[in-house]
Amino acid sequence: MVNEEKVRLMTKLAVFEENKGKKTLPIGDYYRSDYISKNLLSGFIAGTFAYLILVAIWALHEGEELVQKLLALDFGHIIFMVIVFYGIFMVLYLTVCYLVGDAKYRRSVKSLKAYKKALKRLENM
Repeated sequence: MVNEEKVRLMTKLAVFEENKGKKTLPIGDYYRSDYISKNLLSGFIAGTFAYLILVAIWALHEGEELVQKLLALDFGHIIFMVIVFYGIFMVLYLTVCYLVGDAKYRRSVKSLKAYKKALKRLENM
């Protein structure tokens, strides 16, 4: 005879593995600090590229004024402003990366605890 409760639990676990589990299960392999560090490193790389693109867009938009400053040999001011804005941008961007990574890790751990509890219950049946 088939145990209906066992079949329901197995179906629930299979649905979790197919949907949420594809993203959640790999996160369980990391410690919290390692997962957040990985997110910060990828955020640093992505943020640097995004900032370079924003600087390029700004340079194209402010082309005439930028050329006048370059002709006036005001390199120091331009470089200083680019570095200051890069620092501000990266602090804000990495803060967001940290908060998102932490929230994602906490949600995943919560889901994994429920998943492991259901697996234990299935094992005991």
